[in-house]
Amino acid sequence: MKNSKLIPCKFYVLKFVTDNMEYYKIGLSTNFNGRLVKLKGAHKATIDELYVLNSNLFNCATIEGELLKKYKKYNKRGEVPFNVDGSTECLSIKTPIQEIISYLEQL
Repeated sequence: MKNSKLIPCKFYVLKFVTDNMEYYKIGLSTNFNGRLVKLKGAHKATIDELYVLNSNLFNCATIEGELLKKYKKYNKRGEVPFNVDGSTECLSIKTPIQEIISYLEQL
């Protein structure tokens, strides 16, 4: 995107807990509050915000790509009951999430 560095965006790390499953979701949104409402409405899960980084669309997309590549062995695509877009960004509860958060805190 040509002007993606000018578009405010948030990169987030969420934890989903259902009756029989726990997993993390990383992602980005230019409307984070709206995204949370959509996620909460589509899932019978408790959703905890573990970390939110304010940045721009370009940086958030770069971060997301890097983290998904680095932690691809933890990807839960197709294994989680994800009712809205974003299932490719779901990670196993075994993901070293504090490592991801520490990385984000240094940005």
